[in-house]
Amino acid sequence: MQRQVDSLMGPGALTEPRKLILRFVVGKDGRVTPAPKPKYRDEDALEQTVRQAIAAAPAWTPATIDGERVRFGVSMPVAFGPGAAGAEYSDKDAYRVVEVMPKFFGGGLDKFRSWVMAEVRYPSDMLKRGVQGRVVAAFIVDKEGRITMVEILESPHPQFSEAVARVLGRAPRWTPGRQDGALVRVEYTLPVDFKIRSEQRFPSGAAGRNRGSSRSY
Repeated sequence: MQRQVDSLMGPGALTEPRKLILRFVVGKDGRVTPAPKPKYRDEDALEQTVRQAIAAAPAWTPATIDGERVRFGVSMPVAFGPGAAGAEYSDKDAYRVVEVMPKFFGGGLDKFRSWVMAEVRYPSDMLKRGVQGRVVAAFIVDKEGRITMVEILESPHPQFSEAVARVLGRAPRWTPGRQDGALVRVEYTLPVDFKIRSEQRFPSGAAGRNRGSSRSY
């Protein structure tokens, strides 16, 4: 990726080192698909080039579970620019999978997802207008179990983004993850679906709770 981006951008395009979190999915056929473009903001030149390089990457050997091919999400930090070729990951980098995954009240992402679904409120304006959709949020559980670095990757409207980010921002602490016996930062991606049901249609100004499904991928 470093070589491809340098080639696409041209020598000297980046004057300072910069690190990005690469997010993509390796499909059942091994083809690589970049994560969806962020909404409500424009990608800069480096982000656009990285997305282009990911889309043009050669096929991988796909992941399997019980002999069946499955889609596999990847999230990894990569440095670009001066000195990137020799850059090493530090303890500031977040893992996607570790030996001991973080726990939320003894459970994992499913239990946290249930907590988010119970706490998030459907924006009243979106409810009245009948707007539905999915918010995809990324966040990091740090070494102290706090949720940090919340980023909305996909959203049908800023009001949905704010509703999810607000809940994530006041979430209880997790039990942090461990790798090789040391506390580490772990990154998660959480989709939250806002779906209107008949019982959620309230009079003007009344907000209902979202009871729609939420699925991790």
